[in-house]
Amino acid sequence: MLAGLYLVGLVLAPLAMLLPLIPVVQSWRLGRPAAVDWVHGLQHLPARLAREVRGALARRREAARLHAAAAGGFAATYVLGLWTAAGGGLAVELSLVAASSLLIAGAVLAARRPRRGTGAPLPGGGYRALPWALGAFGGWSHLVAWECLGVIAPFDWGPGAFVPIVAIGGAALVFLVVGMSRGPMRHALAGLVYIAAHPRPARFADAGPGRDMALRPEEGGASPGASTIDDFAWNLRAGFDACVRCGRCQDACPAFAANLPLNPMALVLDLSRAAEGRPVRLRGQDYHPGLAPPGTTAAVALAAPGGAIRPETLWACTTCGACVDACPMQIETLDAIMALRRSPSAQASMPEPGRQPGRAAPDMPEARCAWAADLGIPVLGTAEKPLCDVLLWQGDAAFTERGRRSLRALAKLLQRAGVDFAILGDAETDCGDAARRLGRESAFRAQAAAVQAVLDARRFRRMVTIDPHALHCFKHEYPALGVRLWVLHHTQLLALLLDERRLPRVAADDQSAALLEPCYLVRHVGESEAPQAVLRAAGLSVVTPERQDCCGWGGGVSVTDEPAARAMAAQRRDALAGLGASTIAVACPGCAEILADDGPGSPAVADVAELLLAAIERQPALVPAA
Repeated sequence: MLAGLYLVGLVLAPLAMLLPLIPVVQSWRLGRPAAVDWVHGLQHLPARLAREVRGALARRREAARLHAAAAGGFAATYVLGLWTAAGGGLAVELSLVAASSLLIAGAVLAARRPRRGTGAPLPGGGYRALPWALGAFGGWSHLVAWECLGVIAPFDWGPGAFVPIVAIGGAALVFLVVGMSRGPMRHALAGLVYIAAHPRPARFADAGPGRDMALRPEEGGASPGASTIDDFAWNLRAGFDACVRCGRCQDACPAFAANLPLNPMALVLDLSRAAEGRPVRLRGQDYHPGLAPPGTTAAVALAAPGGAIRPETLWACTTCGACVDACPMQIETLDAIMALRRSPSAQASMPEPGRQPGRAAPDMPEARCAWAADLGIPVLGTAEKPLCDVLLWQGDAAFTERGRRSLRALAKLLQRAGVDFAILGDAETDCGDAARRLGRESAFRAQAAAVQAVLDARRFRRMVTIDPHALHCFKHEYPALGVRLWVLHHTQLLALLLDERRLPRVAADDQSAALLEPCYLVRHVGESEAPQAVLRAAGLSVVTPERQDCCGWGGGVSVTDEPAARAMAAQRRDALAGLGASTIAVACPGCAEILADDGPGSPAVADVAELLLAAIERQPALVPAA
């Protein structure tokens, strides 16, 4: 009897999910069309889940155990329960005992999970009822298995025991299944759809970190960027519903840690709620957007007054990518922020300094090469230097004192190694990276076209830059505009020269350097070894903080809100100083500029190239230069 009712519940419960699921799917379909290779996505769905989701969960082992027991136990219990109730036999019945025991263990782990992580409290509401529902369904399945095995006969216990068992078990099953469309299990169903139809399928390739982080050109539509919720691609909207509310993104976000008005988890949940026309929450405060009801186009601009997203939230992002890197569901929060930044409503709310991004002074191009006046560096494209092996891209570093130090150190090392290199001189212009991070797509395209015209008129083999932001822009975003370049970060080139013995290695001493790895070099480009290799070649031992956070310079924050950027930098400087190293090593001119305090007791800040040059000049070499 119990097994019969159990079978009916397992068969009918999924039907209860369909009705509330319809408006969810309709909400996704209101988004912009997106090209999805469904065959490839579904075929590789298990591998994507195993490689990415499990890997992200493993960063918190207690969460990995919980999800393995709860999710795995539920899926196994459901399938084996159907099989058992339909007469599966002894082996299947024993397997159901094991699966339901695993599910109960997952329920216990979920109940014992702390309600507060390193950031905001873990979800409440339906999430707090989830362990009880998992346990009740697991217990019901357990009893069914033992009944089928002939060990117990619950019907003989009388209605006083039999009816509550069926009622509680059935209610738990309905809660779990219906929750996949409207409740705490919604992330599971939306996550499966989202990962199969992921907007960046290359994210799941075996290419290591830093894969597929390039911002994409505008693809047309009702308006530039995402003015309304319906301007997002449908699969990105599904990603908003896939949020598990684990808080990893907010824990990783340097802006959130610095108390800036950005919480990436709240932003994603706000967008999910906005798609349903519900009031959104930011930092625990109700904020009523006045959006259109579900099923209709949301006409109110998201980042406009009265919209769902506060403009200052968008401009607090440094675009470091930590939220994307930390998310177990691979939600493209950064894509959402950039789409919002590109919208006319957000552009109208941009802080005034951001309307003129970059450090370069367009009316003073001659100042760009002042750092190289006494180094005898040739200018590419002149009669004296028609071609070269390496083109040194100076970037905005040429306009800051600390950036010039880094450029001079790199140039001297290249000269010492006998590298055939040159600069563009006054012909170099802004590559457009800052404009693009601020959502000024038309300005970026104009600047990129100007750079392309200059580069097309000159002959060189490869480029090198000390700026990871320019490196990422050239390497990963210019190709979409038809410009393909071989570009290296200066630490990558220096590491090659060291391996080729064109630069000497220095004997190790007792000095150490605390390295702040640039966000754009590690997460966006995927390079983490080169800076450490160069420091070790300089005879330094390398120490790194447990948490590698953004210095605060990226994403235009240093332009739109420099005090906020410097607040983030102060946190990084304190963390690095606490490692006990005498020097803070950087590999980005932005890091060098904003981390330097020069106050009493402040640690010295130097680029990796500066440290290598200084070590070579003052100590005997272990390996002679060729």
